[in-house]
Amino acid sequence: MTNNTIHFDVPLPAGAVKVWDWELPHRTGWAEPSRGFSGSRRVIDGERDTIQINVDGIQWSSGRCEREIRVYIHTDAEPLTPARARQLARELIAVADECDELTP
Repeated sequence: MTNNTIHFDVPLPAGAVKVWDWELPHRTGWAEPSRGFSGSRRVIDGERDTIQINVDGIQWSSGRCEREIRVYIHTDAEPLTPARARQLARELIAVADECDELTP
């Protein structure tokens, strides 16, 4: 059995909690090899809803990283109250700042 794992001399993305294997351009359609990664997770629990904010991203073999913020709202209630919306806004600003700090 052969090992087809691809390795590049690239440090893990700053703040990455989980990193996937490298993928080649013929699989992704991008110009260079890349790998996905997951960063921080924030959960805001409420009485009738849970909001999860994830920082995920792609790292290319050049070392460059591109981060994105994903928001998931799980709710039994009607739309967010103004108070919950403000709480979500504060967390989103904090996560955006985190992404800026981790990306040179």
